[in-house]
Amino acid sequence: MLGFIADSVVARLGDAVPDLSDRLWTALRTFDQAETTEQLSQVAVTCRRIIEHVADRLFPPREAGTAEPKLGPKHYRNRLLAFADRARSTDTAIDLVCVSTNTLDEQITKLLAVAQKGIHAETCRAETRRCLLRTILLLDDLLALKHGALEIRPNLDFGPFLTQMEREQ
Repeated sequence: MLGFIADSVVARLGDAVPDLSDRLWTALRTFDQAETTEQLSQVAVTCRRIIEHVADRLFPPREAGTAEPKLGPKHYRNRLLAFADRARSTDTAIDLVCVSTNTLDEQITKLLAVAQKGIHAETCRAETRRCLLRTILLLDDLLALKHGALEIRPNLDFGPFLTQMEREQ
């Protein structure tokens, strides 16, 4: 079931976040093969980076108004919440996924606390597993907030994905 959800998340976010597949499957593979706390910490850090990266694509950094929360590059949690607020304001059925922004905020905050632990302290396998599962479920929840297709970003740099021969053409 988790593999199905992860596949679905990658498929729906694929155009908006083209390198999500590589990042997410690397985290899953690393977790599966992890034998040391350092490898588990890598998975937790990757989860945080995935969340930050997805936030950058779904709600890019920008200047906020004086009454708004900060929406700059370092404020990816605020930007995810702004994305959720914008989506919720367009469809009342979305409230089934996210009863309130406070609930989503708590979920993101707790997930990031576990993910940040991978940077500052050793993590155990159970914590890392929860972090990975919650990251996938958070991405699934964020997708459930959005009706229709996500915005396709035609100006993406696909250079890193091209083969040498494709670059020379």
